[in-house]
Amino acid sequence: MAVFGPTMKKVTFKAVGKAFLASSPSLTGSLARLPFGPNIGRTGGKKWTTIFLILCILGITLNMILAFTQDTLDDGKYDMDAFAGRYWLWVIGGWLSGFGIATFPMIINVALWSTLAEGGVKQALYGGLANCTPGIFALLMPFVTEAWNLKVAYVLWLIMTILGSGGALAFIVNTPYHQLKDQGVNMDDAKKIARWLGQQQVPKPGATLSDVIVMFKAWVLVFNYFLCFGGFLALTTYLPILEKGYNNQEPRMAGVFTATFSIFASLSRSVMGKTTDKIGGGKAVIIGEVCVAVGSVAFAFTPPDSPTHILHLVGLYLTAFGMGFVNAGVYKWIPKACPGLEAACGGMVGGLGAFGGFVLPLALGWCGENLGERGYAYGMFIYTGLAFFNILMTFILEAQLRANPPVFSALGLPQTPM
Repeated sequence: MAVFGPTMKKVTFKAVGKAFLASSPSLTGSLARLPFGPNIGRTGGKKWTTIFLILCILGITLNMILAFTQDTLDDGKYDMDAFAGRYWLWVIGGWLSGFGIATFPMIINVALWSTLAEGGVKQALYGGLANCTPGIFALLMPFVTEAWNLKVAYVLWLIMTILGSGGALAFIVNTPYHQLKDQGVNMDDAKKIARWLGQQQVPKPGATLSDVIVMFKAWVLVFNYFLCFGGFLALTTYLPILEKGYNNQEPRMAGVFTATFSIFASLSRSVMGKTTDKIGGGKAVIIGEVCVAVGSVAFAFTPPDSPTHILHLVGLYLTAFGMGFVNAGVYKWIPKACPGLEAACGGMVGGLGAFGGFVLPLALGWCGENLGERGYAYGMFIYTGLAFFNILMTFILEAQLRANPPVFSALGLPQTPM
């Protein structure tokens, strides 16, 4: 996704057209998570992770070929007539590469390997460190494209993806329960042996999206993740466009702001994992959403052409911190909000939540085009409104869970805090 930012600088389309292309990986990266989550509960997930990573590599390869063969004008921008004829090929490449994003529900595998007491910190480390990658690439890409060109950036992107995919597949191991099932052990015996080996969380057999899609608590988790993970992806994609259009930033500095936002949000998720284990996922989500609400308001009131203004800096990084805290809290909350349905709920939360990474850039692009000089900044009020809505829904869910504490399926014990 970070490589698409420099690509957009070579395109003279309107903001919405740029946003649609830049966010195309997020579309498949979100929707493909929906069936993948329940599949992890049934099979452990390694097989489909392999397939998704292969599709991702094919998509990056297609975009690299397009970059090498795209006609370029004297000013370095793409010939728009030639680019328009290939626009949907670029989008298809983006869609395919988005399958790499869709592997994220393997965080459920991390949860199933973890005890309840340490689930928050382990999932936060997994999610936070993994999500640092877009920020690192956003920081490096402007320097790579300036020192060499965009073609080199795509080659590096492909090489890093191949190496990263190979490393991931070499170390992914399904849980004891799934390994026993693969060896032919019947389901009941596999559960007993897995628990004896220390696996506290065992997915409910045959759990599907239909089991969780009717649950209010699952939708509250989705709404929070839509804003704070989908919104994180959206800003990682859209900030280079916003910083250039509103703050008149050069590509390098736009890349620095994008990278520091992305990395700070990701590291906040990692660092706050231990806190979610102490205070519970619900409280973590509420605190994080308050930070997003305040930060987005500060960002929205930043004057134009003021990248170093205190409102811009506080707004950007307070929003980033809040998003990281919420994302850590959501996945800490899943095993306790939906016991036995961790995989199905995780797939739904990850899929529909990450869909925000596709929808929100389009909304931000519309604001930038239609709301005048301050339209880019006013788009952040979308985040403010969603944050207040999520705070209300989370308070309601917290009250429901305290009135009717869920029972954790593997141990049969009520879990607190919620």
